[in-house]
Amino acid sequence: MTTRLFLALLLASAGAFAADPLPSAESLIDRYIQVTGGREVYEGRKTQILYGQVAYPAQRLSGPFVRYEANGNIYSFIQLPIASVENGVKGDVGWERSSVTGPRIMAGGERAQALRERFDSLYRWHEFYEKAETVGKETVNGQPCFRVALTPKAGYPETVYFSEKSGWPVKVQTVYQTSAGNLASEVNISNYQAFGGLMVPMKIAGNLGGVEFTQTIDSVEVNPVIDPNRFNLPADVLALTRRRAK
Repeated sequence: MTTRLFLALLLASAGAFAADPLPSAESLIDRYIQVTGGREVYEGRKTQILYGQVAYPAQRLSGPFVRYEANGNIYSFIQLPIASVENGVKGDVGWERSSVTGPRIMAGGERAQALRERFDSLYRWHEFYEKAETVGKETVNGQPCFRVALTPKAGYPETVYFSEKSGWPVKVQTVYQTSAGNLASEVNISNYQAFGGLMVPMKIAGNLGGVEFTQTIDSVEVNPVIDPNRFNLPADVLALTRRRAK
């Protein structure tokens, strides 16, 4: 063996031993569950209400929103100066109603996205995703992160960036299926605070289809009593489901 070949093999071997293997996606999700509250806290969170503000800086639009969640059912309401928007999940039905465009029922990948956009979706990831893979490392806003690709049972893949230091997600990329078409989305997640033992990101700043927005949480009610009727489908949405069934 020549000296040159021996050195090449030695350097290659040293590089192989020096490279740290990436942690599995499942171990990163398990860590996320632990650092955001733990399994007992997730199991104990049955209902919650979020109050906050949504803003679209370029359009100079902002307004309050409220979001109710109870055992997988969701209802949210946003009031902007030019329109109000409601959307929700009741059982396996995802819907949206705007004062501008009227009511509609979600289908396909959009419906699947709505059903898994609950506070405990990563805790219950096996219910919504076919697989999770750690695909690399990347620095996000100065934080070294592990990049995890989640393949949902329906809809577009999602890439979640878990902070190597804290274990919290700090960025998510995906494509949303909407009534306006497929829109690329990237959101930065920050300012985690504990409510009832569960860490909640208080600020989300992102881009959806080229439109910049921010969402800030003002307060969180933990396990409040929520009237089940809050999640009933509005009359015009219910009429759409009945027509579709026929």
